[in-house]
Amino acid sequence: MLIHVGKDLQPHLQEPEDLRSFKLVIEAQHWQLNAIRAAFAPAGKVEDEKIAWVKESWLRSQAPTRDDPAWQEGFRKMVDYAKSKGWVDPMSGAIRAHIEWKKE
Repeated sequence: MLIHVGKDLQPHLQEPEDLRSFKLVIEAQHWQLNAIRAAFAPAGKVEDEKIAWVKESWLRSQAPTRDDPAWQEGFRKMVDYAKSKGWVDPMSGAIRAHIEWKKE
């Protein structure tokens, strides 16, 4: 799974069928971090320039395959794996994603 933040600063889910990777790719400038945080709020929280926390509910709502039982099972396994690594916030259930910054 890949969450993409482009020049519009809005988060967009891409590659929802890839349940073996999870990251946030930002194609904006580092100086825009506060604006990115504000735009990302419906999807989760950008902690700093390296880590974001993505709401499980947002991921499910954005996946076009969300009603597919096979996708649901794969997604559950991905979340279980993330939990086993400590990458799920126990209070919010948000999943940790590393951030990749792409230069414009």
